[in-house]
Amino acid sequence: MYLPMILFAKKRYAGYKYEQYGCAPVLESKGIETIRRDGIEATQKIMTKVFMELFENRNLSSLRVIIQSPKE
Repeated sequence: MYLPMILFAKKRYAGYKYEQYGCAPVLESKGIETIRRDGIEATQKIMTKVFMELFENRNLSSLRVIIQSPKE
């Protein structure tokens, strides 16, 4: 089960995956920049952090800080 989840297009999505009751969720993404190998590693890291922040806190204003910060 995925909760929350973002559907971009057919075969392109990201979300927290729950496999068992009571277990911690795992970020799973398919067909987007977090797992594609034709992009750069910085894009993958930033997108992963953005998704995790969005799914955990559901606060869009905090995403600007993640994108603009030069830290890893």
